[in-house]
Formats: sequence, structure tokens, C-alpha cells
Amino acid sequence: MAKKNENNGRQHKASFSKDSRNPGKYNVLVEGPNAQKFATKRVPVGMRNGTEKEVQLLDCFWFGPDEGRSDENGNMVEAPKPGHFKALYHFKPEEREPEPEPEF
Repeated sequence: MAKKNENNGRQHKASFSKDSRNPGKYNVLVEGPNAQKFATKRVPVGMRNGTEKEVQLLDCFWFGPDEGRSDENGNMVEAPKPGHFKALYHFKPEEREPEPEPEF
């Protein structure tokens, strides 16, 4: 299913991101020099446990320059990367097998 997440020399990195407009939902955040060019493609997305999972991206609904990262107090944790961009995508959810009905 998944393999350990090492960037494997890739220029881009994808991860799941919470959707602030739809609580409980997620989007895919792609970071790199051409982050906006992955619509309709299958990409490996890094998971919190260090593994990767391939997902089908649908449309890019936000795109902008990499402005770095800050923690919850507003302190800069990661400096901006010149020439790098970030893009948010909707993705196609994988179909899950229905759970069996519990016996009463």
C-alpha cells in the first residue's frame, strides 16, 4: 500500500491539509517550483506516519508563493523558499469497502 516517505530526489512535496471551510474535510497541499501544474494527475502524498499514498488530484483552487511557515505564536519556523510555490487541490476520495453490520 504505502512506502516510507523520503523525498526520493523529487522537487515537489505533497501532503494532506485540513480544509478550513469544511470542518472534517481535507485537501492536498503541493509545494515546489511548479506546484500549480498537477491538476488531474496521480501524485504520492506524504502521511503523518511517514508513509506515502497515491491520490488522484482534481482541480487546483488556490495557488501562491511560498511564504514560509510560522508556529501558533506567529514566530517564523521555516524561511520562505525563493522560486517555490504552494497550491491547494481537491482530490478524488478512494472508495472504501462498507463495514459489515454488527450483530445485535
